[in-house]
Amino acid sequence: MGVKLSDEQRQALQQAAPSALPVEDEQSRKVYYLIDEQSYLHLEGLQSQHEQQCHEQLRGLIAEGIQSPEVPAQEAFARLRAAAVELCRSDP
Repeated sequence: MGVKLSDEQRQALQQAAPSALPVEDEQSRKVYYLIDEQSYLHLEGLQSQHEQQCHEQLRGLIAEGIQSPEVPAQEAFARLRAAAVELCRSDP
């Protein structure tokens, strides 16, 4: 395994449960979040599901563009780019 919890972190986690515990790195000033394994796996599953939905939507858009000869290529690429940007913004 990796880094072990300190007693201070363990107590803070017990008080914060079931929420994530923000932990700040004093040197970099970055904030990290400690969560339990079940919460992590749940978030990982949501991300995977979202990515799969995005891929399916993009495949559908590509198929639609291929099957629609009346849309000029430049317009089709512009629509595809716009849809891809929008999907990235909707990241969970």
